[in-house]
Amino acid sequence: MEEFKQKMANNQMAGEDSQILLGEIQGKLGSIDALIQGEEEQQNKLLRAALERRRKRRAGLQEKAKHLEEKKEAQDEKYGRKLRAIKE
Repeated sequence: MEEFKQKMANNQMAGEDSQILLGEIQGKLGSIDALIQGEEEQQNKLLRAALERRRKRRAGLQEKAKHLEEKKEAQDEKYGRKLRAIKE
């Protein structure tokens, strides 16, 4: 890009040469943009996968917590019955 700017500033480049150089520069910029876009897509893919794993883990933990709560309620009920039986 600097080379192009220098030659344009010095008016040392013919019209056809400037078009060729400009085309090369645009091609390089296009490939850089494609690389950046590919990297962004890869990062987004990794982030989506990590989020999905987190959601699955959270759902599993919620299920375990629900199971433990039900188990605790059952034990509380059982011990409550035993205490009432002892008081009677």
